[in-house]
Amino acid sequence: DQTSLLARAWQGLPRGWSAYAQLESSFVSDANRRIALMAGTELRPLPQIDLTLGLSFDYLTYTERSESYYDPSADLSAGLSLNASHTFFDWLRLSVAGTLGRGYAAEAGTTGFGVNYSISGGPEILYQGISLSLTAARSQSQRASVYTTHSFGLSLGMEF
Repeated sequence: DQTSLLARAWQGLPRGWSAYAQLESSFVSDANRRIALMAGTELRPLPQIDLTLGLSFDYLTYTERSESYYDPSADLSAGLSLNASHTFFDWLRLSVAGTLGRGYAAEAGTTGFGVNYSISGGPEILYQGISLSLTAARSQSQRASVYTTHSFGLSLGMEF
């Protein structure tokens, strides 16, 4: 179990640019603490098309070592991203996102440097302020070892 505190800041800039930063501190049930920093910038080159290009930097560390989970003393990564969506009808939108980058990690005396990527996407159904979306994703990072994750999500949202 973990309890997290999260602070985010986002700022729109001229000519389709934006910048963001995020700080997260998580308190893990085994008395460990997880600290994550993220920062990046995004560009929406054509206002009439829902396409965003991004550059991001991430840092992750744990204050204590654990045998139960991945707990790096340092995990640094930088990546380029592309996000796009297209509305086919007023009730159906399809989104896709991808990231490609490189990273470095140090954990329990082992270090590694390698490629990381993620891809995700899915449909979203919209009806009178209510949205239902399905998302599938795959991500992989390689440091000293290869870590691969697959996920599937269902989300129900409401605008008011």
